[in-house]
Amino acid sequence: ENLWWKYVDHETADYYREGKEFLERLGYVILSVTSDGFLGLPRVFEGIPFQMCQFHMKQIVVRNVTLNPKTEAGQVLLALAKTLTNTTQGEFDRRLREFHVKYINFLSEKTTHPDGSKSWTHEGARSAYMSFIHWREYLFTYLDHPGMPNTTNTCDGHFSHIKDIVRILS
Repeated sequence: ENLWWKYVDHETADYYREGKEFLERLGYVILSVTSDGFLGLPRVFEGIPFQMCQFHMKQIVVRNVTLNPKTEAGQVLLALAKTLTNTTQGEFDRRLREFHVKYINFLSEKTTHPDGSKSWTHEGARSAYMSFIHWREYLFTYLDHPGMPNTTNTCDGHFSHIKDIVRILS
């Protein structure tokens, strides 16, 4: 059941804060938050158990390295993403450290362009790795909070219905 919603052109932390405060004024207590990866949310829900959706984390990795990575590093990152739902924080951290040791030089490579500017040579793999680093502490929160979902699947299903209605009315 959706308790609060607002149609917006784009996501901002302020909108989430507005919804949180609205629900709290009504007497609701937010027990946990499972998010699709909007960067400002951990701060908005500080002090509340926060879970990064494991499905969305996998999608972030796929978006950066594809489903058929050409590099070994990309293949390892994709494999790491695919194992999120059946591993622990400790095992994931160990694998991420091993990845770092083996591939940090690869991820640090830069390409110099004819105009003298530089960019990361393996930008996709680097972005996927940095996303893992950024969201690492929130990937397994659900294991310490029984009943907390590790994905936003139930919410996403409802929103797809709302998006269909908005498309029809537009």
